Amino acid sequence: MKWHSYLNTAAQVLGAYRGDLPFHHFIRQFFKQDKKYGSRDRRMISQLCYGYLRLGGALKEEPVEDRILAGYFLTVTHRDELLQTFRPQWFAWWESHPAATLTERIALLQQTYPAFQVEGIFPLLEKLGAISDSHQFFKAHLVQPDVYLRIRPGHKKTVLLKLENAGIAFRLIAPATIAVGATAPLDQVLELNREAVIQDASSQMVGELMEEMKTLLPEKGLKVWDCCAASGGKSILVKDVVGKMELTVSDVRESVLHNLRSRMKEAGIGGYKALVADLANPSTFIPLEKQSFDLIIADVPCSGSGTWARTPEQLAAFKEADLGKYTTLQEKIVSRVLPYLKNGGTLLYITCSVFREENEDRVTFLQQEKGLKLVKAAYLEGYAQKADTLYAAFFTA
Repeated sequence: MKWHSYLNTAAQVLGAYRGDLPFHHFIRQFFKQDKKYGSRDRRMISQLCYGYLRLGGALKEEPVEDRILAGYFLTVTHRDELLQTFRPQWFAWWESHPAATLTERIALLQQTYPAFQVEGIFPLLEKLGAISDSHQFFKAHLVQPDVYLRIRPGHKKTVLLKLENAGIAFRLIAPATIAVGATAPLDQVLELNREAVIQDASSQMVGELMEEMKTLLPEKGLKVWDCCAASGGKSILVKDVVGKMELTVSDVRESVLHNLRSRMKEAGIGGYKALVADLANPSTFIPLEKQSFDLIIADVPCSGSGTWARTPEQLAAFKEADLGKYTTLQEKIVSRVLPYLKNGGTLLYITCSVFREENEDRVTFLQQEKGLKLVKAAYLEGYAQKADTLYAAFFTA
C-alpha cells in the first residue's frame, strides 16, 4: 500500500540525513536520484519528514516510524487516509473534533506518549534567554512560519491591489507588514525590493528601534556602516526609515556583495560603498582608511535559533560547542568595528538567536568590556504570529 511506502521512504530519507546540508536541499537531491516519485508522493514524504524534524529532541526514545507519525499528526492541518491507516484512534478523534487546535492535538498525543512535552523539542533549554512565553515559543516549532513582506514607502496601495488581483491570500498585521503563505508566487506578482521587501515580521520590528534611534543621529551628514550586510535587508530598512545618508556595506564574501548589489539596484538605492571585509580576522585589512560612522549596524552571525521553525533540522543537529564558536565570532566582529564608531555614535547589535550567551551576555560584554552605554535591548518575538524571534540592542559610545 502507498501509505506504507511513504512511511518507509520517509524513514529511509531521515536515516540517511547527516545534517551537512539544509534538509530541503538534501531531500531534493534524494528525489532527483530516484525519478519514480510523483509530485504527490514527494509532497507526502516531505510532510512526514518535516513532521519528524519538528519534534526536535522530543520522543527520542520512540522508534523512528512512531516519531514520524506523531510529528505528522501534530504538524498537518487535516486528517487523511495515512492517519486512518496507521493511527485510526487519532483519525477517529480528529473526525469528531474537526476544529481541534494544536493544543488539543498535543493533549491527545500525550495520552499515547505521556512523556511528550513541547519543552523537549528545543535543545539547550538552560541557555534560553528571557523569552516572555517560552512554552508558546517551543510549541511554535510545530508550525511552518509565514512569509512576510514589508511594503516600501509609497507603494502600499499598489502592493495590496496586486495581491488581491492575483488571488493571493494575505494578512495585513501592521501598516506596512503583510503575511502570506510560504508558497505564494510573490516574484510573479510584485516588483520585489522596489515595491515590497521579503523580510520577516521580527526583522521589520528592527525598524521601530531605528525610529527610536533617529533622535540620537545627526540630521545632516549621517554616515552608516552595515558591517555584516548579507543580502542588504537591513540596509534597505535603514534607508527607508532614516532617509538621506552616506551608506557603507560590507560582508566577508564577494559573492554575497554581488547579490546585495542586485537587490539594492532593484530597490532603487545607489551611491553606497560596498567592500569585502573579514571582520573576524584581526590581521586583515579593512579598506575604510580613517573613516568613522554615526551608526554601525552589526547583524552578526549567530546560531539562528530564533529561526529554527523555518529550518527544523537544526533542532536536533545543533551542538553546544557551536554556540561557543558563535559567541567568540560575535565578540571579534564587534571589537573590530567599534574603533570606527564616532564618539557619541550608535551601535545597533542584532542576532536571530534566543540564546542568552549570544544576546544578554553580549550586552554585558559591550557595557563592561567596551564601555558602551545601553539605550535599549529587547527580544523581538514573532512566535505568536508565525514569525521568527530576534534580539536587538542599541548602544551609544
